[in-house]
Amino acid sequence: MGIPGAGEAARQDATRRSRSVLRGRFLEELAPHLPGFPYDPTEIRFIGTPVDYVVFRGLSAGRVEEVVFLEVKSGTSHLSRVQRDVRDAVEAGAIVWDEYRIIG
Repeated sequence: MGIPGAGEAARQDATRRSRSVLRGRFLEELAPHLPGFPYDPTEIRFIGTPVDYVVFRGLSAGRVEEVVFLEVKSGTSHLSRVQRDVRDAVEAGAIVWDEYRIIG
């Protein structure tokens, strides 16, 4: 038999982690409406994964001057490996514009 109370401790840990994830997701979507948010909420688009938002700075004035990939974090959360890869690609200038046209 296992350690007495181990099942309850595991359930409590799973519940705590689940609440933490849900809290983080809620804050990600709430962030643009919080005081001190550094971007115009009308200029952002939620993606969710692998980054939370793409910001089109200047969009509200009709002229996009900058595109920003924005990840929202709370508490002690860290970037995932994929998020670090995206950050590194952006910082290295590995960004491409492409266009796909449907003929017909």
